[in-house]
Amino acid sequence: MGYQVNITRGDENSDDGEISKIEWLEYVSSDPELAVEEEGDFPTVAWSRGHNTAKLMWEDIGIWSWSPENTTIEKMIEIAVKLNANVIGEDGTVFTQDEGRFTETYPEIQPDGSTDNRSWWKKLFS
Repeated sequence: MGYQVNITRGDENSDDGEISKIEWLEYVSSDPELAVEEEGDFPTVAWSRGHNTAKLMWEDIGIWSWSPENTTIEKMIEIAVKLNANVIGEDGTVFTQDEGRFTETYPEIQPDGSTDNRSWWKKLFS
């Protein structure tokens, strides 16, 4: 089993705020710790810092990593800050940087078991 963590301009309930492929690849070329590993419609980027390595994948709605370690999440937060984006786990957990360490804010679980924290009228009209 794994856990997906995303860099996105939207939130856990939307696909708003796309990070374009061009914008992502421009950022990658400016960061010496990142290198394009696979090109094409959905590029894969390798991140390396010392002994830490990870893969970051791009899709239309943002960048994601599968089961990232803490150091990878910290790098994802660094990237998100520069791209004016957020780091959000697949369950709605929001990852932020606080005094050099990342913190996690867990979503409120609704009575129906969902983590969709929008008001009922926003759910109705979205």
